[in-house]
Amino acid sequence: MIKKKPVNKKVVIVIKSPGNKEKLQKYLNQLNQKKIIEKKLSSQKQVQLNKKNKAGAEKQKHVQLEKLRVNKDGSSKRLQLNSFFKKILVKHPTLIKDFLEIYGKVRIFGFAQKKGMQINYFNPKDNSMHHDHLYKVSIKGKTILFVKVVKHALPPTDAVSQYALHNVLLSTDPILKKWGCKMLSYSFAYNGKSESFLVAPFQEGVLLEKWLSNKKANKSNDVYQRFLKVERFLKTTFDVRDLSPRNVIYNPKKNELVVIDLMHGKK
Repeated sequence: MIKKKPVNKKVVIVIKSPGNKEKLQKYLNQLNQKKIIEKKLSSQKQVQLNKKNKAGAEKQKHVQLEKLRVNKDGSSKRLQLNSFFKKILVKHPTLIKDFLEIYGKVRIFGFAQKKGMQINYFNPKDNSMHHDHLYKVSIKGKTILFVKVVKHALPPTDAVSQYALHNVLLSTDPILKKWGCKMLSYSFAYNGKSESFLVAPFQEGVLLEKWLSNKKANKSNDVYQRFLKVERFLKTTFDVRDLSPRNVIYNPKKNELVVIDLMHGKK
């Protein structure tokens, strides 16, 4: 049995009269209109899919945040810490006690010391309605920690809420990396009655706000443009607030941005 090879069929349109030409033009117009409609529908489906994905990400973020912020009985958690801070406490078991005893002296003398611990302001001018100052803690001459003293222990500015938000947003680091940026990972959070505390590994650098005030730096440069992209991404994707150059550390040696202070959005 001989198999016949398929023959490519060509559609030949023969225009015999002006009437046929008009019909052809009408047919081509219909095809073009159909393509436009299909493209529009495809675009609408993509928009709906994007909305659905964003809603799913928002829901997942909310679940993760609540897990870190709220106990099973519905009460707010007052304490959170991770493995990094547990290791620090193993090496320095009196760290929390020593810090609480002397950090108040920094407000008077600009620094405080006890045994091998020294506490200084990271930025003496950094003070807001939501937090006291960002302190840097050194042990035996090596700066190892940031400590932020929070004034109001109510969501979304309380220590545990900020700890939760930052740890959930660590998942964005692969995206932030393309702009030379990362999220600060808080290691310890405690909500006290009058003051609350947040602790994180120390980050080298200066506040982006301070760096931009330098005559050589301006808002049209690459660093600031990268910050704007990070800001736009976090606000549109996760509806975060309080992101500004005063809440970002810039490390000129690594050319790296570190987001150190965020709050929950309205959602």
